[in-house]
Amino acid sequence: MGVTLNQNTDCCKTSCTNSTVNVAGPAGATGATGAAGTNGTDGVNSYAFTNAGFTVPAVGVGVALYVDNATPWATGQTIYVQVAGYYEVTGTSGGTINAKNLGYTGNAAPTTAIATNRLIVSAGVKGDDGSAGITYPAGFAGKGDLLTLNGPLTYSAQAIGSADTQSLFTDSTAPNGMAWRQPLFTDLDHASAPLALDTVTTSGQLPLASLGGGAAAGQMAYWNGTSWEEVPVGGDGYLLSYDLGNNKPAWVASGAAVGVVAMGVVNTTGTTLSKAATVSGGMNVGTPSTSVPAVLVVTLPFNASVGSGQLCVSLTQAAANNSDRLYVSSITTTGGANGYGQLQVTAQLVAADVDFHFVVFNNS
Repeated sequence: MGVTLNQNTDCCKTSCTNSTVNVAGPAGATGATGAAGTNGTDGVNSYAFTNAGFTVPAVGVGVALYVDNATPWATGQTIYVQVAGYYEVTGTSGGTINAKNLGYTGNAAPTTAIATNRLIVSAGVKGDDGSAGITYPAGFAGKGDLLTLNGPLTYSAQAIGSADTQSLFTDSTAPNGMAWRQPLFTDLDHASAPLALDTVTTSGQLPLASLGGGAAAGQMAYWNGTSWEEVPVGGDGYLLSYDLGNNKPAWVASGAAVGVVAMGVVNTTGTTLSKAATVSGGMNVGTPSTSVPAVLVVTLPFNASVGSGQLCVSLTQAAANNSDRLYVSSITTTGGANGYGQLQVTAQLVAADVDFHFVVFNNS
């Protein structure tokens, strides 16, 4: 709508200049809806199906895959072909994907026939190979075999010992540093860990190195007051006696004259804190005495001389509830309560009575 305005600023003039200005009028009614726009183009599937079979080529060799849709992929991409495995796209043209066999683990073997209508999807590139793993031996043949390390990442089977009672020892000469064998005396007295015998009263430890291995059947050991010594195997029919002159056990030929110089049956009563001893059926033996420092020691004094020859002592248990550790700790021919020497027997300290027979022989 137009409105005419007077442009004169001097209201006294008799003539005026007019101008017309457009002023918006009220809004009109809403117009009719326009026509719909044109639909956009449909998207492309990100997968495809083969529409012809093919034969798996050799690793690194290409093959033409005829598909219903080749547009999702570009050269260099990795694809997975159902049943066939992983392939690399080397080019596309129309309905064809040219791809080479990557030979990944799980791929179908070359010359395998792949049927039509197999799904194709995008896949990732195979990662780098990991570091070399452990090489294990071919297998274990026997019960108890062990897996042992020979060197960096190299293992072998350590067969179980060839006989009962064998133990596994470190052995620097063996390829895997271990060997099965029977224990030796020297194993119990290694310089780094000497053997401590808790059944003998001693202020130190008892080394066994001087025994030389203990390999002979029937070999025994005795304590000489300073170290362990070997008692060699005796002859057939020999008797084990005690050589007072050399203060050690000794084997005596069975033909030598042997006489009984003392004997009896010892019975002990009491507790592990205190024991009393009596002798029945005794010959050449006085009143016994006992001590209980950590083991039970029974001292049996002789009433008369037992001679100056080699002495042999026989000890046997007299009851089933006795200690299973019974041995001669010392024997002398002088001194003691009666001046004729004495026999000392050491037993394991138990609460029950400890009863035993003793016989002292003289090989004169």
